[in-house]
Amino acid sequence: MIHALNRHGSSDGLARYPTPPRPLPRLYDIEADPGEKTDLADEQPETVELLSARLSEEIERVAAGETVSDRTGEIPQDQLERLRELGYLE
Repeated sequence: MIHALNRHGSSDGLARYPTPPRPLPRLYDIEADPGEKTDLADEQPETVELLSARLSEEIERVAAGETVSDRTGEIPQDQLERLRELGYLE
């Protein structure tokens, strides 16, 4: 499940997949490499493919007018609680 999606890319909480305009996909292990110094895209093409597909799905949903609040049932309760603690949700 993608935990974050914005103009810079998508993230599932353990990995981040930046979006274009970068010419080539890049993949970072944001837990082990928070400074995003080591690109893992060549070593983990299946992860790049998966995150790229998820990002495309999210872009389609947003383009269709769907909001995250339309899908809150998909977000596990512990993650919703954490988002509330961080001030992202009321």
